[in-house]
Amino acid sequence: MNATPLVTELWLVVDYHKNGSLFDYLSSPYGVYRDEWSLLRAMTSIAAGLCYLHQHIRGTPPDYKPAIAHCDLKSRNILVKDDLTCCIADFGLAVTPDSFLPSAPDVDARRRRFIIGTRRYCPPDLLKMEVSQCSCGSCLAEKEGFPRAKQTCDKQQTEFVTFEQCRLADIYCVALVFWEMTRRVYTWGVQSAELPFFDHFPNGEPSIEEMYNVVCRKQQRPVLVSPYHQETVEPPKASTSISVFYKIEQLLADCWSQNAAARIPSLLIKKKLDKIAEWNASASEGEPPRDLVSPVADVRIGENASVVTYSKSSEPDINSNIKSFMPTSKYNPNPAHPSAMEETLA
Repeated sequence: MNATPLVTELWLVVDYHKNGSLFDYLSSPYGVYRDEWSLLRAMTSIAAGLCYLHQHIRGTPPDYKPAIAHCDLKSRNILVKDDLTCCIADFGLAVTPDSFLPSAPDVDARRRRFIIGTRRYCPPDLLKMEVSQCSCGSCLAEKEGFPRAKQTCDKQQTEFVTFEQCRLADIYCVALVFWEMTRRVYTWGVQSAELPFFDHFPNGEPSIEEMYNVVCRKQQRPVLVSPYHQETVEPPKASTSISVFYKIEQLLADCWSQNAAARIPSLLIKKKLDKIAEWNASASEGEPPRDLVSPVADVRIGENASVVTYSKSSEPDINSNIKSFMPTSKYNPNPAHPSAMEETLA
């Protein structure tokens, strides 16, 4: 009998989240944020995880962590915890600055990979590099109205993808994820769960040329439906809720800017969300967000109303509640932070 050789198997063990991905959660009947505070809480957890990813932590292992770009950030690659906060997952395409060093394996192929992750989430700067692979003007061929590089070109490629472009691509992608989340807020009027640019490409994944036409040439972005005329917004919180909506709308505009250099960094995204949450809490006349009160029954979204039952005996003190749970504008780079990234590269 031949002896079976010893094989070393490496396993990556992560937490199990029964809610599945953010896309699955938003697509489910119960995947609805009951108010803007619930939405801000989930958004902040994603921003904190992305901030930890992009941050370079100096030191020696295990404290050292290089900056990481996810390169495939979308709602299908974000998991939802039991408390409805989120964590980033699926790092199959993630890169670090060392990935672009001349000594890195497959560095040439990586530097020429313009389409990062999913085409629907690809930022305009990388789409433009893909359709114009050659910088020589005489080498561009018109194909169905799109500038497309010829397949056979004797000119050497002069444009390459850098790590910073990958990191800025994550900022663009997270704005699209936030847009998906804003469609599922009860106080803003619940809309159907859709992927970005669903109105342009309702059937299947778009091609590179189709995405270039919409994102680069027409410079279009997903539209946020204003809750101003929604009947579910009740006074006196209507003005506060609408103000939060427009603050988030401005935040998304800062993230999916056509100019990659104009996109704000992940740390500033988290700070802006913290500011919006603080303003929302102070504008609610000292009333704690409903997420901070222990519910007896789950939120069930019916045809006409949202039924929420709270336990008065378990309701904490209002002042201590706000003080204890108010989001902080100071970022904690501790990887053990509950809202930080929960997966690492294998």
